[in-house]
Amino acid sequence: MPFALLTLFVWLGSASCGSPSVRFAVQLYEVHLNLAPDGSVEVHERIALRVGADAARAFERRVTGERVDGFRDVSASIDGQPATAGGGPGQVTIEAGRNLTVGWLLGPASDASHVLDLRYRATGVVEIQGMRGTFRWQVLPEPRNYDINEARLSLVLPQGTRPLVAPTIDAPGWQWAGAPDRAVAVKTAVSRAESALLTTELALDSVPMAEPGWQVNIALGRQLVPAFIAAGLFILVTGAGILWVIRLQFPRRTGHADGAGRPEVAKGLHTAGLVVVILGVTSGAIAYATLRELGPWSQSLPVSLVVVGLMFAAAGSWFKR
Repeated sequence: MPFALLTLFVWLGSASCGSPSVRFAVQLYEVHLNLAPDGSVEVHERIALRVGADAARAFERRVTGERVDGFRDVSASIDGQPATAGGGPGQVTIEAGRNLTVGWLLGPASDASHVLDLRYRATGVVEIQGMRGTFRWQVLPEPRNYDINEARLSLVLPQGTRPLVAPTIDAPGWQWAGAPDRAVAVKTAVSRAESALLTTELALDSVPMAEPGWQVNIALGRQLVPAFIAAGLFILVTGAGILWVIRLQFPRRTGHADGAGRPEVAKGLHTAGLVVVILGVTSGAIAYATLRELGPWSQSLPVSLVVVGLMFAAAGSWFKR
């Protein structure tokens, strides 16, 4: 929150002056990846940048939680000095949840150079298929609003593993260099629109790894798709059946004795429709908070409840005629 407020104030200030904000000039972006036998990766990022005279005083790094179980052991520093959490110059804001967001709050000096360091461990980053493991990692931030003069990557694999496929990066121009204990890649003039997705495959014969939680959830979600669909269809069929029975009991016939209760039925259907829609929206929020890892089909039952509620409300309007 302090980082977001600071960024907003800087943007408003630059807008009121009528001049565009100067982008950060990133001279060097280094990423060191140390893959562990437990399927986690220790990450060290170092960013050497220059802050323009009119640039924002906050630099943000966001690491997506896709294909990651979680983040821990997060620390950051500015110019070699450990940074404490806070909202003042020389401090950092850290939010570690489904995603990891770190904001460095830089000092007021203009046209200054800084070196920002970020260390963290991401767990459950290796996808397991039998005795084969696939490691994918977004090396550089995406999206970003700055170019990079030079980017460097180093990757250390766990002892006892052997690469089945040499590490690759999806963007062209990276120069790979072999080293006794690691793979190293370097590229210059990296544009802000350029991706840098690292992929490598490992043989896990002597270093067995457990499936990460996100992979287990994806597999479980696929298995539960028929159950989710069946539950949603059951709700829809039940709601339609209720409306059909009510229509048979209260036909729309002028002067018919059974038509005397139609106003009460209309009121009851409107009330029931509102209750069912609220129930559907509430259950949808709960399902999103607890079952979203199982995929979009986990919303089948909440969506069907909302549809049935709208059907009840529409039928109530019809019964008023």
